[in-house]
Amino acid sequence: MSIITITSEWNNWDYYLASLKAKLTAICEDVKIVDIMHSIKPFDIMGTAFIIKSCFHHFPTNTIHIICVDSDPVKYPVLAIKYQDHFFIGSDNGVFSLLFLDEILEIQEIPVPNTSTSFIELDVFIDIAVKLYKKQPFGNIGRPILNIPE
Repeated sequence: MSIITITSEWNNWDYYLASLKAKLTAICEDVKIVDIMHSIKPFDIMGTAFIIKSCFHHFPTNTIHIICVDSDPVKYPVLAIKYQDHFFIGSDNGVFSLLFLDEILEIQEIPVPNTSTSFIELDVFIDIAVKLYKKQPFGNIGRPILNIPE
């Protein structure tokens, strides 16, 4: 069984969270989804980084962490990062720089199709999580880059 965590700025009454969980469970039958937090203030990158940095290491290795805070596909590229045998998926809006500082990381930049809707978490983040869940090699997820873009 694999674990996928979700951290978002959505509220529990939004359909976004239910849609993400529905798609994940439809594709990954035995996945365990853990909600880290869904009451983060909108666009609160510093708070998001603090929350994830404080708890991710308590999860088993190979846990997949989806970060759904300030995920604007027009403004930010999508990254998948492998760090300490955990996987992190989200928009490069500054949260990864705060999470990892100058740590050595494996980073993949994820191409976002032009046909993607404004619900990038459902269209792109979940696809990446499913590939990782199905044990696709991390190096084949996207385009390798050396550093988090500035």
